[in-house]
Amino acid sequence: MPCIRLNRWPATALSFAAMLCAGLLLLAGPAHANDDDDGLRTVTVSGEGTAAARPDMAEVTAGVVDQAESARAAMTAANAQVAALISSLQGFGIADRDIETSRLNLQPVYPRQPRDQNTPPAPVAFRAENSVTVRLRDIDRIGDLLDLMLAGEVNRINGIRFAIAEPAALLDRARREAMADARRRAALYAEEAGAGLGRVLAIQESTALPPRPMMRAAMAAEAAPAIAPGESEVRAVISVTFALR
Repeated sequence: MPCIRLNRWPATALSFAAMLCAGLLLLAGPAHANDDDDGLRTVTVSGEGTAAARPDMAEVTAGVVDQAESARAAMTAANAQVAALISSLQGFGIADRDIETSRLNLQPVYPRQPRDQNTPPAPVAFRAENSVTVRLRDIDRIGDLLDLMLAGEVNRINGIRFAIAEPAALLDRARREAMADARRRAALYAEEAGAGLGRVLAIQESTALPPRPMMRAAMAAEAAPAIAPGESEVRAVISVTFALR
């Protein structure tokens, strides 16, 4: 690359021109940084993995509904029955930390017959509901727990949920499956493209835990309903970028 031609310039101008020529020559030379990454080919795939196990914990939501002529009477009766229920649960071996009030409700009850539209409605009674959620850490005792509840003051079981107390190990199994699935897919694409599968360049995880199975139970009867915990499943989804050789 030609430099600037100088004719009878002062020394300072000559020095500046020499520096300018050197800079232009440097810019015109080849770049060497990241030469290894030039032309790098990649493939990005998703991988999915699932793992399932039998639940080892159950949550039961149960309580009482009472109706009385006054709000105070209805709430007092409901609270007394729930207090008796909590005492029974403690005797069953349920820890205080596993008993939690989940619903407390009081509402008026109005007559069903038509009323004068010009007259404000007056309640004929009050209905109080008090429910607790009980966490059972020994799922094999679920039948005994329901028998205890239904033999006592409980007149409503709102639902039973099953879960895994410590899902970390199960989720790791799903992650390993997801990675193996991603590698299998990437190897297939690399083969079809006439390339070899290289190193992993990036991994991004998006993991979803599905809702736990739920069973709705009717109100108290002579015997507890049959219970089938089934299996709880976790799912891992990842995106992996591989280099191609």
